[in-house]
Amino acid sequence: MVDEWKTSLAVLGPGIALGALVAAIWNAANLANRPPGLLPPIVPYRIEWLDPPNGEMAESTANAVNASGAVVGQAELHGQTCAFLSFVDSQRRRVWVNLNDLAAAQGKLDLGQWRLWNARDINDRFEIAGQAQRASDQRFYPYRLRLATRGGKLQEDQSGRPAVDSIALLTDFGPGTATGINDRGHVTGQWYAEQNPARGFLWTSDGTVHHIGPVGRAASICPAAVNASDQITGYAAGPDGYRGVRYTPGASLQDLGGLPQSQGGFCESWGSDIHDSGAVVGKSSAGTRGGSSVYHAFLYTDQMGMVDLGTLGGSNSEATGVNSWFDVVGVADRADGTTAIFLLKVGQTAMAEVVICDGDIPARNAKPASVRINIARQICGTFVNRLGDYWQSRAFLLTPAE
Repeated sequence: MVDEWKTSLAVLGPGIALGALVAAIWNAANLANRPPGLLPPIVPYRIEWLDPPNGEMAESTANAVNASGAVVGQAELHGQTCAFLSFVDSQRRRVWVNLNDLAAAQGKLDLGQWRLWNARDINDRFEIAGQAQRASDQRFYPYRLRLATRGGKLQEDQSGRPAVDSIALLTDFGPGTATGINDRGHVTGQWYAEQNPARGFLWTSDGTVHHIGPVGRAASICPAAVNASDQITGYAAGPDGYRGVRYTPGASLQDLGGLPQSQGGFCESWGSDIHDSGAVVGKSSAGTRGGSSVYHAFLYTDQMGMVDLGTLGGSNSEATGVNSWFDVVGVADRADGTTAIFLLKVGQTAMAEVVICDGDIPARNAKPASVRINIARQICGTFVNRLGDYWQSRAFLLTPAE
C-alpha cells in the first residue's frame, strides 16, 4: 500500500500536490476561530507500546517513523541510555532492538569507545541519524547509521535481527547532535562551541559540510528537519527570542516570522518539520488568553505565509510533523485543559482529535509529545504520565483504526 501511495504522489506531480496544500490551508485558516463549545471531529487509532522485550520496563521516547512503520527513539534501560529501533520483521512481528547491542555484535561499534545515545530520525532507506557519546571525553557527537537493505526491505541475519551496513561518526567540527536525515542520506543538526552555543549544519553523503546561518542577531541556529531538496527548518535563538527559520541551499537563511496575532508585540516561533515542497509546520506565539501567552500550531508556505491551525478547544497547540500527503500532526489543548494528539488531513476543514480506541489506552491526563507521521498515517510519539513525584515517558506507535 505504501508503494501505491508513493506512485500516486508521483503521478499527481508537484504542481497539483502543492495546489492541494494551498487549498487545505485556505480551509484551515478558519480553524483558529472555532465557535466555543463546538467539539472537534475525532479520528480513531489503535495503539502499540514500543517497550523492550521480555517485559522490561524502560523510560522511552519515540522520535520518528518511516514509511515501513520502523520507529527510532531513545530508552533508559538497566540504568543506561540507548538508541533503539522498533521494526516489523519478515515474519510480520514487531521487534525492538538496542542499536548499541546490534552494532557491537556485528563489529560495527566499539562500546568501549562509543555509545549510540539517541536516534532522532529515520528515512525510508533505513538510515538513522542521532547522537552518540564518546567515552574519552563524555561528549556527544552526530552520527549516521545505515542498515543493510535489499529491494527496499531490511536484510536480516539468521536470528531475524537487521544487519548494520555502516556507521559514520561526525566528529570533524566538535560536539553536536544530528536531528534529521532525508532519503538522500544527508544529515542536519548542530555543532556546539564555546563561542557559539549552536551552529547549524548540513552533512552530505560525500562528506561535505555546509554551515547554516546566521540570521539577524541570532546567536544559535538549531535545525530540526531536512527535506528531499536539502531544505531545513528549525529555529534561531537570539536576544529577541526564538524565530522559526528555513534554509534553502544557495540562498540566505529565511526568518519565518510569527502569526499575525503576535505581530507588534511578543513574537516567537519554532519550525518542527518540513515538507518536500518547502512548507513548514511548527508553533508560534499567538497573542494572549486570560493574561497568559498562548502558542498555536502553524503551517507556512510561500503562497500564503504563516497560517494559524487553531487548537482542539483549548489555549495552545503545536504542529510537529507533516507527511507526503500534507497531513499535519501535533498536540493541542482540549477545552478542559488536557492535551491530545491532533490530525489535520489535507483538504479537511477542521483539526481532528486522535482518539485511541483499541489497545492499552493511556489515561486522559497523560500528555503526548514529539509526535510524527508517515505516509501510511501511522503516528509515533511519547506519552508522559505522572507517577507520584516524577514523570514517566513511554514510546508508542498509532495505526489508523478505520
